[in-house]
Amino acid sequence: MEIEEDCRECGNNEFEHDDVRAEYHCTVCGCIVEDQLDVNVTQFMNSEGQIEREMNSNRLGGDETKTWASTRDASGRPVVYNRQERLRNSRFDRNSRAERTWLKTDVERFIDSPNMPGSRAMKTLAKKILAQTHSTDEHEKRKSNSVMWNAMKEVNNGEDVPLPLNQTRHAQKTSNDDTRNGNYSTRMVAIAVMNIAARIMGIALPTKQLATALDVHHDHLIRESTNIKKYLTIIWKAEDLIIEQGNQSQSLPRMGISPGRLSEGRTWSEADIRTAIDELRPSLEDRFGTMTARLMITEIWAMLEEARGHAYLSGQNIRLVAAGLTVRSTKARGQSRLKQRIADWLGITTNRLKRLEKDYSIVIDGIFNNHYVPSDA
Repeated sequence: MEIEEDCRECGNNEFEHDDVRAEYHCTVCGCIVEDQLDVNVTQFMNSEGQIEREMNSNRLGGDETKTWASTRDASGRPVVYNRQERLRNSRFDRNSRAERTWLKTDVERFIDSPNMPGSRAMKTLAKKILAQTHSTDEHEKRKSNSVMWNAMKEVNNGEDVPLPLNQTRHAQKTSNDDTRNGNYSTRMVAIAVMNIAARIMGIALPTKQLATALDVHHDHLIRESTNIKKYLTIIWKAEDLIIEQGNQSQSLPRMGISPGRLSEGRTWSEADIRTAIDELRPSLEDRFGTMTARLMITEIWAMLEEARGHAYLSGQNIRLVAAGLTVRSTKARGQSRLKQRIADWLGITTNRLKRLEKDYSIVIDGIFNNHYVPSDA
């Protein structure tokens, strides 16, 4: 396009067009010809007539809610979806992966890396568990649904249910100086969700070897696994309670993760309690005499009956819980230095007993107080 006029500044009649700025300017002094600016902005408009030029690195479009609104493809031809595709499209948020928390993203990458052993099925299950137990959005959905949240609180003895993600930061410490060791949380959570996935599938995962190889404290790993198992167990029991009450139409869709082999450790049978008691009886009789030992056995049995109905303790090893209750029973009778021997009687390690005491001491104390009757009462 030629401009049939002279520059108002220098009188030159030669002009150049700037394709980037969409304007004409004088080749001598650079004066812009104002009445020749490109004012057509239709090239920046979307199909709905809205200006759409900016897309930042974390968004995949100007309006992600319009992703599945169109019923035509790129060539303009109508697109026909079947029922399954429409259902998937309505639930799929194409920006969800870009906006996930750094921990969830890093853990998924670490699970898929060659550093993490396990089959593809186990890793897929581990990532499903991660999405349910370390997602603030999923937890908020459960809290906002009154039927689901009330069922979860009822299963949890009327108390609020904490999200494992909120407890992960407390296990990040690698020393008293609160130092971090690289991506410590990522490695710890990755092994923990793989541990739970393996237990659901009935596969033994060498957690101690993995913790050593990946430089993670084994106690932190076990505590994180326990928190994940607690949360999943509460949801499973809450879903069963909702079905029993007939309120499933008002609750959220089921989590979609089967308890599998993990459900085998969620409660104890009478035979399990009897076996633990039989392992205690000979040693208690030798230590306290037959009459006192029988009284202690009766109390410990009643305590275990109450403990197996607890949302958290029922998921622990019964011999471990029996050891914690027996320690309190012996202390009440003047024997306060038998923790090591009681652990040996039941075939457990003192480290596991110490971990139980740290996590559940208040709960076990309450159960013990409900059943212990002093001899001089």
